[in-house]
Amino acid sequence: MFIKQKKLISTFIISLLMLCFFASTAFAADPTLTFNGANLCTISGDTATPGISLINNTSVPSGLQHIELQFNHNVAANLSTNQNYIHLKNTTTQSMISISVYRLGDGSPFSIEKRNLFFDANLVSGNSYQIIMDPGLVAYNGYTLGSTQTVDFTVQ
Repeated sequence: MFIKQKKLISTFIISLLMLCFFASTAFAADPTLTFNGANLCTISGDTATPGISLINNTSVPSGLQHIELQFNHNVAANLSTNQNYIHLKNTTTQSMISISVYRLGDGSPFSIEKRNLFFDANLVSGNSYQIIMDPGLVAYNGYTLGSTQTVDFTVQ
């Protein structure tokens, strides 16, 4: 009887370990970097509040605007690299606009805005714009965007 109990316990433990292994792989977060969205935003301290989406929007307000780019992983930690991979183009005049990309907070894993990058732009009424994110944009986990991502919008 003692041998049957040992075998039953061993079988139970092995089954439990297999269940934990398969559950952990099924629920693991996707390590690849993806672009999730672009919004106008308001900023208060180290926190941004998203406003209207810029994606294919044809009625964006003019003037100086805070723009938030949202990703699924921490891109703020690599600001010094990532600021070289984000561009703004005025598609009406076909000219590139100089922008300074910044982060809110310190980019640490505990930063509220770690998955977001920001820039400010003076948007001119009647003009169309394109935000361009190059494939080399990199997350804290080392994964890159992998392909060029663009956001087109028009200012009313």
